[in-house]
Amino acid sequence: IALVDIPGLGDSKLGDETAMLETLGTAVDIVLFITRPDPQRYQWRKVDTDLYDIAAQELNNLAGRAFMVINHSQRTENMNACKALKDTLKMQVVNCEIADCSNPDDANQVFNRILNYLAEHISEIDEEYARLSQERLLKIQQDTDLIIKSAWKVFSDTDSDLSRIIDD
Repeated sequence: IALVDIPGLGDSKLGDETAMLETLGTAVDIVLFITRPDPQRYQWRKVDTDLYDIAAQELNNLAGRAFMVINHSQRTENMNACKALKDTLKMQVVNCEIADCSNPDDANQVFNRILNYLAEHISEIDEEYARLSQERLLKIQQDTDLIIKSAWKVFSDTDSDLSRIIDD
């Protein structure tokens, strides 16, 4: 098990988002979203929902693989904002909870719940990944076949000996 910290949208330099998406699509079983609301602002930011939407494009069944932690900061006293965010969460996640990420006990409890979920569901997650990978490979094969057929038509109308090229 590895924990990969991927910066959110807007938290990275140009080009990092491409690397983030590639990592999401190939090396991730579980996604942990963490947000810390401002104590005066009780709504989701566009950057939060955009990040979720992009992750959903790259990962199959994100709703069954995503966890949301709303970071309660005792220093800024943002509990009302945390509760408001939790009550208005529209993103589909396995679990959403409020935790003080600076508190080792809270952080460990969150990670333990996620690891327990992963232990119980890793086979399902892997099977779904394998199934979707197979579907993508079949689509690539179909697209390749269409390109070859189109090329065959173009070259069969010429004097070139395409069968010699294909046989090589």
